[in-house]
Amino acid sequence: MRYLILLILLMSCSNESDLIFDNIKKKIFYVDFKTSNADGYITDRHSCLGKSELFNCNLKSKYFFEGTKIEIWAVPTNGYSFKQWNGSVNTKENPLIINVDSDKEIIAEFSN
Repeated sequence: MRYLILLILLMSCSNESDLIFDNIKKKIFYVDFKTSNADGYITDRHSCLGKSELFNCNLKSKYFFEGTKIEIWAVPTNGYSFKQWNGSVNTKENPLIINVDSDKEIIAEFSN
């Protein structure tokens, strides 16, 4: 009888458990952030948590869940300007929003 009640309870919670386990089923992809030279860096909102300034933290390459959206900025050092993104994404948009759906290499290019 106990097992029957437990089974009924588990089945009644199946919609909630599907939501919980949905993230576990997602694939994980590696996003590699690079700059073409030392004339700038890439950052995002979350790399600087606990810091006093938003734009002073390099974004580290790491793994992300499939479907994650990342908003990144290419920040040039003094005397340089952002040129474009290369690698898995080719655009001049800055900031850039990336949808993680595969392994990616994101390269920021700067020029003087």
